[in-house]
Amino acid sequence: MTSTDQGRIHQAAVVLLILAFGAILLVPHLPRIRHPSIYGDDVQRIADLQTRPLCALWFRPFNEHMAPFFETVSWATWQISGRKLMNAPLAFTLASYVPFVLCLGMLGWWVRLETSSRTAALASTALFGLSPLYAETVFWYSASSFTWALFWTMIVLLCAGSTEGARGWAHRLGLVFGSLLAPACSAIGLLAGPLGALRLAAGRRDRQRGWFTLAIPMTGTLLYLGVCSAFRYYHIIKSGIQRDSHIAWGLLTALRAPTAHLLPGTFGFHDVDLLLSPGLNLALTGLGLIAIIPWATRSPQRGLIVAALGLILGGYALTYPFRNHDGAHWLFKIERYHLFPQVGLVALIALGARRWLSRFDQHPLEGLVGAIGLAVLLLAIHLGRIENLVRTYSFPEQRGTLAALEHLGVICRARNVAQQQCIAALAPVWAHWFQPEYNGLWMVPAPTQVSGRPDPKVHQFLLEQLTAAEREALWGGMDVSRYLRSAEDLVGAHPECVAVGRLVETDNAHDVQLPLGMGMRQYTMTGWPAHLEFEFSPPGSSKGAGTSCPRFLCLPCGPSPKPLEIWWANRGERWSPSRCVRFRPDPQQPPREWALPLDRIPHWDPTDAGCIRIRFVAAPVAIGEPRMLR
Repeated sequence: MTSTDQGRIHQAAVVLLILAFGAILLVPHLPRIRHPSIYGDDVQRIADLQTRPLCALWFRPFNEHMAPFFETVSWATWQISGRKLMNAPLAFTLASYVPFVLCLGMLGWWVRLETSSRTAALASTALFGLSPLYAETVFWYSASSFTWALFWTMIVLLCAGSTEGARGWAHRLGLVFGSLLAPACSAIGLLAGPLGALRLAAGRRDRQRGWFTLAIPMTGTLLYLGVCSAFRYYHIIKSGIQRDSHIAWGLLTALRAPTAHLLPGTFGFHDVDLLLSPGLNLALTGLGLIAIIPWATRSPQRGLIVAALGLILGGYALTYPFRNHDGAHWLFKIERYHLFPQVGLVALIALGARRWLSRFDQHPLEGLVGAIGLAVLLLAIHLGRIENLVRTYSFPEQRGTLAALEHLGVICRARNVAQQQCIAALAPVWAHWFQPEYNGLWMVPAPTQVSGRPDPKVHQFLLEQLTAAEREALWGGMDVSRYLRSAEDLVGAHPECVAVGRLVETDNAHDVQLPLGMGMRQYTMTGWPAHLEFEFSPPGSSKGAGTSCPRFLCLPCGPSPKPLEIWWANRGERWSPSRCVRFRPDPQQPPREWALPLDRIPHWDPTDAGCIRIRFVAAPVAIGEPRMLR
């Protein structure tokens, strides 16, 4: 075999190993692509894309973010989807992977530039690419704004490292545009300019260029703030700080995070913050800083160390002081806040292991095999958790809901019903995959002009045009709290009891044998979620449900810490979240029998309600036997 043939075989082996390495990084993400979905703030984004032009979205506030670049990405994704709700889940899910893949490449490039080690770059890519700590930035489109901000921040750090000794302007332009576009994706991108300046200050070798070079990264940040200030960005930030911030406590939590969650989570240990006291967390972080600072002063790669520390501490310090109203453990659970710190930690680990890893640089095949081995080990450690996180974004019923919204839009366009009129005429649409305050009807692709048709008639014919399955898909899980009435108020109407519920099953619910009147008993939870199942029969009989059509569902219950849910089905049929409503009894009211008008539930069908389940996710709660009244 000639040397040429050996070289070709060697090149082919390298290519195959690189492909295998990339495939391992993608394996845990494939289930998410097979089950695409939109989630949370995606609903509001799609609603705005339906009704507002791109120029109106560029500088609109979204929480504390003013993100013209990410708004442009959202607009382009919506156009690629054909402006169809049915195509939106796949389009936006795939769009969330674009910055993640770009960040993988940028991280490997940056670590190789700073450490001069190909194997260290591969190892850092594996550590970052197979981490579940920041999973929502990949699995949830709206959270991918953080990944876009990281991408442009990585551009700044890469250009800052390349600027040393360089005479051209290409890298300086990268510093300016990277620090300009990073905050234009998410507010955390404001770190890009300061990080670039720190990297240049810690590592620059050409002292004759003075402070001008150090100021270049800040130019883009100041330009972004200057442009946004014309759109009252200062007032947006101020209102957000006043609403949610606790700066001192947040900074202490930011110092706890590296040892309480970031470092152990990277190697598969989670909820460590529940095992260690806050004081011990802070002490461990302090010891880590004491060890790193001398390392930075002596190391030729001090620029990388300073930038990595900036990513870790700055990433937490820019978020935790302003998002801490629910406690430290909840804060550690927010995955997107670990994205920037994860990159910093991975860079430090790669630099610390560089001396050992660089031995494989002269033998690319051995280095690739070692990187693949590390990736396989990390995959084995994290796969189960990543799969669980993927399942949290799987909503099998979402496709039916989006299809019904599309059909509703077709009906509105055919009858010239404006979107706002449709929203006013119909009950709000709510689903488990977006925020409680959102209304799915915001996404209806209806015209914006007003037709002048009276709302009561709009309500009637829109419901008549929808099938039973579409009504279930739209209003399954709707909040009916505002429709609740006290059963005492029905006395003047002389209601007739047509069915009484008999308790036939309990799950994860324990009766504490404490009678509270009106047949109510108090229940605690032995698992999550808990439910009580009741079967209806006519009063004084056990031969099945009555034939009279009920007007009210009455349920004796007391105040509940969390909303209760009512599910319905016939005996032996499958329980479906599309046949349920949720409500929360007024916590200011004593226990009583609440009456729910069934005509306010668009998807209620008395022929499918032989049994009901009362589902609750918090206890204690007092519940009695339900009744059907006519």
